[in-house]
Amino acid sequence: LRLEEQMQTEFIMSYCYFFLALCTLLRLVKQTDFHPRLAILVGILETAVDDLFHFMLLIGVVMGGFLALAMAQFAGEKEYFSDAARGFETMFNLMMGSVPPNGPNKSEFWMENSQLMVLTLCYSLLVFFTLLNVIIAIIVIAHQEIYDSVKHLEADNNIIKDLGLTVVQTIKS
Repeated sequence: LRLEEQMQTEFIMSYCYFFLALCTLLRLVKQTDFHPRLAILVGILETAVDDLFHFMLLIGVVMGGFLALAMAQFAGEKEYFSDAARGFETMFNLMMGSVPPNGPNKSEFWMENSQLMVLTLCYSLLVFFTLLNVIIAIIVIAHQEIYDSVKHLEADNNIIKDLGLTVVQTIKS
């Protein structure tokens, strides 16, 4: 019993270590906003946070709806829609442009059943072609806003020149 408790503690601690490392990484990314030209990632996220939130809601509703339909229709016959976790994984892979394996030819997954073919085509058109382009547009618009604001800064130089000027000013003072 003692060994099992230690293994459980080690398992929990591994998640704590991962969480702390992730927080450190996110803090490092946040620190890049000290210079206008390095702040592009943080700036995009801060500018687009509202649009990204609404996009996540939209994609959650769409993926959830397609997942519910796929599970209701195909859970009994298709292993990759047999439960919510596998169904979500399948839908995520479809969103990324791949299809789950089904026999010797992976692309036959959606062609063997006309209902599955219609579901896959509708999902691909809506999610892969439309919603992924929406998120690209959100990011491009936010990037353009950040780029325009940095472009008009008079004090902004490249990072090497700014660091060099800071060192010179520090030495002089």
